[in-house]
Amino acid sequence: MKKGVMNMDSLLTKSVANHTPLEMIYLAENQKISQRKFIVMEVNDEYIKAYCLLRKQIRTFKRENILAIMPEHQSKQRYLH
Repeated sequence: MKKGVMNMDSLLTKSVANHTPLEMIYLAENQKISQRKFIVMEVNDEYIKAYCLLRKQIRTFKRENILAIMPEHQSKQRYLH
């Protein structure tokens, strides 16, 4: 397993357990890149179910479309949209 994948899994697991927000750069189905802040609710091999703090809704994200993920406090940038 690649180090980046293991790190992402660790972050996702911690978010589920502690309800801590994460931020990600995500490639949407329409091929647009977005930045999201969210709290993970469930994780499986293909999808992440999370509460999106930007949209204020539960959303499902494809793991393969996550371009970058980090703890929320590490990012000082505003949302891309």
